[in-house]
Amino acid sequence: MANYDLKQFKAWIEKAVDNIESAIKETGEMQTAFNNEYVNKFKLAYDSLLSAITEETVKLYYAGGIINQQDNFYNPLKNKIKEKETELAKKKKDLVKKLKEAEEKLNSTKSLNEILINELKKLNPSLNEAEEAQKIIVSRHEGSALTLKTNIAMLKKGLGFFLNYFTILKLKRNLEKEIEVLKIERGKLQDIRNRYHKAKSGAEKESAELEEQYRENIEIAAAIRKDLTVLEKGFEAACVLESVSTLLEEAAPQIIKTLPDGIGNIDQLLKIRDVKIDYEKSLKLVAEEIGFLTGIKSGFSNLQKTAESLLKQYNDYKSYLKPINFNISDKCENFRDNFKKFADKIIDDNKLSKTPADFIKLVSPFHDELLNETIVKSVFEEIAAAIKNATKEWK
Repeated sequence: MANYDLKQFKAWIEKAVDNIESAIKETGEMQTAFNNEYVNKFKLAYDSLLSAITEETVKLYYAGGIINQQDNFYNPLKNKIKEKETELAKKKKDLVKKLKEAEEKLNSTKSLNEILINELKKLNPSLNEAEEAQKIIVSRHEGSALTLKTNIAMLKKGLGFFLNYFTILKLKRNLEKEIEVLKIERGKLQDIRNRYHKAKSGAEKESAELEEQYRENIEIAAAIRKDLTVLEKGFEAACVLESVSTLLEEAAPQIIKTLPDGIGNIDQLLKIRDVKIDYEKSLKLVAEEIGFLTGIKSGFSNLQKTAESLLKQYNDYKSYLKPINFNISDKCENFRDNFKKFADKIIDDNKLSKTPADFIKLVSPFHDELLNETIVKSVFEEIAAAIKNATKEWK
């Protein structure tokens, strides 16, 4: 059990946040390294080896006799083929359904685009007519305003300003009214033009989106047709091929080792498929770690805000607020410090990314202490209780 004053408690929380950020950073780098090593290197080699052995095994299966005599592999293969027949028949049915849906989307998108173009064509002459009619109205008011200006100018010549004062005043009022009307009519004209440009712009944008959807649906439909064609033309071959590949990946080593000696690299496949499992487990672990650590950081960030708020209150009103202390258990202390230890353990991501089994061995103990929902909950409850007990002095 450790005891902290308010400043020390705030620093304790800040240190926890720093430790968690360090763990998130190293885990993120570990994830990147695993993806690079597994996806770009290991998996390419593994898939190539698996494909080669699968092809050799399928050839021997169709050759007859050789694999059939190896009951340890033949019987599981026959069972797997039956499973695959059911599975691929369902897949074929699903593909037919998906293809129909994709083609319906294609037709729907095409129809919508045609409707959009036709509506714009209809709108264009309609707005053109409205524009031409409004231009005539504007022209009339422009002419009227120009006539009034001309008459006022003529009446003002020489002594006309004095002699025609009241007439000019009346014409000016009429001119002002005419100018106001002209502004309104010009506004209407502009509205008509804006409506067309807006409609055209919106139609062009919507049309572009529909065309993009059309292209995407064409690609989707093409991919579905390709998969469907493979299943329709080579259903039996697909069942055998996938069954062999699945068994090579999943069957017990003693079953796979009964394959004929003519199939090479069986021992190599068995060796690296265990590594593949470790890679997949490691990739799953780092993804879970990042999610869990991010959530824990969020919790400590909220505690940090609480500590900052408490310290501000104390500094503002320390003339009558008593100093407070926080009791933090050893469990909470270890929980905080373990994030830094965890980060330090996986700092050599370049090396660990090549040996996923070592990574799993290193991080497993920390998962029990850090990424355990029950422990995390109890730690936050203890810290919250420590804050509540400390701040009772202020009530």
